Amino acid sequence: MNAVIQPAADEAPASLSSTREARFEPMAPDRLDAVLAVEQTAYAYPWSRGNFADSLQSGYQMQMLCAEADTLLGYFVAMKGVDEVHLLNITVAPAHQQQGWARVMLDGLAVWSRGQ
Repeated sequence: MNAVIQPAADEAPASLSSTREARFEPMAPDRLDAVLAVEQTAYAYPWSRGNFADSLQSGYQMQMLCAEADTLLGYFVAMKGVDEVHLLNITVAPAHQQQGWARVMLDGLAVWSRGQ
């Protein structure tokens, strides 16, 4: 899944961030350090490196939402079931919250899910 996307204008006040475009990238093992840094700042009880590595090994749908200069805005982890998809983790980096990026990720997940 790769596209240039933008949150809806009414969801992201321009004063919050200069980031207005982003792209989805598959999560890869070499990006786990960046993902873990976000996870640990976003949650009191974050997923471990093992949780993410196991999810990668299991073939779960794992997408990162990135802006220019490979800035990690957020990510999600989803598991395909029988006629359904389970959202296991969705996280927006604290510095980019309240700007509509979670909705962008949910919309991307919905598109992928329908295609399954």
